[in-house]
Amino acid sequence: MWPVQIVIMVGMGLMLPHGPVAAQQGGRAPAAASTATAPAPPRVAIVFKCPKSGTVIETTTQAQINERTSLGADPADPTLCISKSGFTTTETYYSRFSRNIGAEGLAELRQGLADLFAGRKEQFTSRFQTASAGGGRFTYEQTWCRLGSEAIGLAGRQVQTVVFEKAERNLEANFQGVEKIWYDPTSGVWLKRMATAGGETSRNWAINWEVTRITEP
Repeated sequence: MWPVQIVIMVGMGLMLPHGPVAAQQGGRAPAAASTATAPAPPRVAIVFKCPKSGTVIETTTQAQINERTSLGADPADPTLCISKSGFTTTETYYSRFSRNIGAEGLAELRQGLADLFAGRKEQFTSRFQTASAGGGRFTYEQTWCRLGSEAIGLAGRQVQTVVFEKAERNLEANFQGVEKIWYDPTSGVWLKRMATAGGETSRNWAINWEVTRITEP
């Protein structure tokens, strides 16, 4: 079971003598209690991994069931996951975003996700551009947060997951949305997505899905 971490900030105060006792110690006024706080311990580091090659992942939405097969990670980059569905092969960083992003924004997103998984940060914001099918470009702003841990059901068993939230805006279109996603560090699979969206162009974006079966080789 993946460990659950709770971050607690504790105020550290120094108890000093006062009143008659202080008078007996040379009549000095009591020193002010310290207001320093203990540093918050870092979140538990998670090692991201792509699902192992040959893993079959069945995902269910309200309308359909989809199946894809993991081909593992790119040999040169363990965060670049490759999968195949039918005749289509897809490459996505952290199984969440593609190469179709400007170089600066892509580097910022990859570093931000690395920091969240390592526990160095609890959130980050990135702004980047993507190319559209018609040759134009859209500018997006995303804020990612690491919320904590949660056990969810999968095929009759409980899986301990790490929960993330992503808020997204398209700065050139009437689009904004928030998604909550659950990652299983054991299998390397994102198990669930729940999303809300606003704006005229975002209806198809707010499609929830859930993994219902994972078959590993």
